[in-house]
Amino acid sequence: MKTKKTLSTLIASLLMAGAAQASTIVYQDTFGDGDLAVNAGTGGGAINRTISNGVWSEAAGEASFTASNTRFSRNAILYASNTFQSSGGFQLDVDYTIGSLNDSGGNDLSFGIVSSETDFSSYGDAGDSSDNPFASITSVYSLGVNITGASRGLNFTDSSTVTSLDVSGDNAQFVANASTAVSITIGTGGAWSYSIGGVEEATGTIVGGFDLTKSYRFVAYGQDDQGPKTLQSVTLTAIPEPSAYALLAGLTGLALVVARRRQS
Repeated sequence: MKTKKTLSTLIASLLMAGAAQASTIVYQDTFGDGDLAVNAGTGGGAINRTISNGVWSEAAGEASFTASNTRFSRNAILYASNTFQSSGGFQLDVDYTIGSLNDSGGNDLSFGIVSSETDFSSYGDAGDSSDNPFASITSVYSLGVNITGASRGLNFTDSSTVTSLDVSGDNAQFVANASTAVSITIGTGGAWSYSIGGVEEATGTIVGGFDLTKSYRFVAYGQDDQGPKTLQSVTLTAIPEPSAYALLAGLTGLALVVARRRQS
């Protein structure tokens, strides 16, 4: 009886430890409130930053970018109002729709995470593609994808240089006129991966790593009027540190040792 109680206690400890160290959703929005600032999900609302006659708004379960006229330079930023830190890394999952993958005329949709050092309330002044925090701006610290344009794929910017981690299309490619899931993962040591439509496009490691001591927020960038650019859902998940998994494995091993000794 005592052995069973001991095992039960150890198992309960393992379950509690596993729950405590599990991945945690820190930001999630399905844009069903009719107002970017309101979020019935997790992590607070979002904010529109009009750079040049473009705007992000929320309606009918989508966040949508629209431009006021046909000039290619009309652009805007959507950014989460809160930032989040995770020493183990992040997984970002986004469902998007775009009307055209044509990269002429400045057509662009991009999204990812940007560190909290960037003040998006006053961000951008060029009114053209050089405002894209995932392709052109070198002063940000960011990781994100470009759906269109010459920078299509996954890019990393370290506050001084934009690095193309992958040009999409080797295993999966972005599509137009259909809601498509994109998943980006960044972990300790700069290990990254991303998938398009549930198919892994590429993996790798950022030389010099990725700074997980910083806090990050979700950001989306829209430009030009070539068809709709919308987001159906965004989920940012904090990944536990590898040491947490090692602790859990150690507890599991301890439980097995105790069980064997009790039975011998």
